[in-house]
Amino acid sequence: MNNIIIKNAAQVVTCSGFEGKRGAEMSDLHVIENGTVIVTDGIISHVLKKGEPIPIDVSGYQEIDATGKALLPGFVDPHS
Repeated sequence: MNNIIIKNAAQVVTCSGFEGKRGAEMSDLHVIENGTVIVTDGIISHVLKKGEPIPIDVSGYQEIDATGKALLPGFVDPHS
């Protein structure tokens, strides 16, 4: 399946909670500087802050260097 580790992202932007956002709630974002995102079996399994240890064995994962890039994991744009 898809096992990927995306490292060194300048910003990782996440929403809090699991429900869809509406109105003013849409601005409730959490920005992680220099973050890492781990995708295990095609599902986002971890979002880590800079310096946080990687909690799983990622040997064999495809590694992507996202230096200078922003990640928006799990975001869906229904208007495109």
